[in-house]
Amino acid sequence: MVELPKNFKVVLTALGLVPSGGGVPQSIRNFQRALGAQVVSFTNAASLAAEGSAVPGAVHVPVSDLPVAKYFYWAGSAARRGADRLAASADLLSCHMLYRYHAHWVGAWAARRHRPYWVVPHGSLDPYTYSYRAGFKETWMALYGRRFLTRASAVIFSTEQERRKAAAHYDGPNTRVIRWPINAPSLHGAAEARAQLRQKLGVGDEARLLLYLGRLHNKKRPLETVAAFAAARVSNAHLAIVGADENVTASQLRAEGERLGLRGRLHVPGPVYGPEKETWLHACDGFVSLSQQENFGYSAAEALSAGKPVILSPGNDLGGDLAPLNCGWILADDRPETASVAIAEWAGEPMEQLRERGERGRAFTQGELTFEKFAESLRELASATLAGN
Repeated sequence: MVELPKNFKVVLTALGLVPSGGGVPQSIRNFQRALGAQVVSFTNAASLAAEGSAVPGAVHVPVSDLPVAKYFYWAGSAARRGADRLAASADLLSCHMLYRYHAHWVGAWAARRHRPYWVVPHGSLDPYTYSYRAGFKETWMALYGRRFLTRASAVIFSTEQERRKAAAHYDGPNTRVIRWPINAPSLHGAAEARAQLRQKLGVGDEARLLLYLGRLHNKKRPLETVAAFAAARVSNAHLAIVGADENVTASQLRAEGERLGLRGRLHVPGPVYGPEKETWLHACDGFVSLSQQENFGYSAAEALSAGKPVILSPGNDLGGDLAPLNCGWILADDRPETASVAIAEWAGEPMEQLRERGERGRAFTQGELTFEKFAESLRELASATLAGN
């Protein structure tokens, strides 16, 4: 095991580390734990007051309320005082996400103190993100971003497919792939939890339950998932859309289900967390994500760790690692009929074969997505960064 110097200090810097931030806060917590790091978050004060911090011990820098400054997550010197003290004493800085003031802050401190830094895009360089506000991002990359990425000791991606997609905007020799770890759901009491939830939903022993687990946002395509499920015409199957309202709502999904004839077979319970989320993973017979962009995809990985086969769109970058394993259906395109065919195949496949797919996926998570492997990879990279600085 790689041992870092005793007083080695790492400062991770990100944006808006509140619970609604999705997978990024989870990733930051894993980086924090693996490196014993301190965390700085440039955060909207109202969001922090409403939700609280998603990362224990994080120093939250309140960003300005002025319109342009708020969009850019800029904070004045008085607001940054505590964060500046951390950066001044850091041996290594790590910038998570791009296009906002925090990246300039990291670059400035690295130059001032002659310290190395990493960049972790978290999907920021995915071509999908250039489908909106592209002019701003292209200008930022031209004026600052490419130079910032080039000077980094490492640019870290969570999957090989994320790195391949990012090459359209940056493909320097300093890129690395380190897969994120997951918290595998406990299998203790899984059978009982599965039976109780399915009974509550009215899903019989012979019926299939397909699970969507994530925010209700149009990027993740929950309405399209309902439509694809209905088009598959699988009378023996139920669909659960589980997640918190965003720009798509539970009421919209229920109305769409009624319109498409899914009464009694579409379940939209709202958001779930912790043990309740694990219960849904145990209760289902498969997981589906037709998302336009998932640079890693925690929910899909957690479903695999529970032994469930997956149906994943091309936007799920983890699919590139899973395709050779035959642990589900890795879709070739985003056409609705492609998803419907996969759902129909899932519903018609013998349960024993579904379990075999799920077990192959579970073996992958046990071998590749452990915290121990992630932490060792980060420590090896940190050691190499120090040696090369």
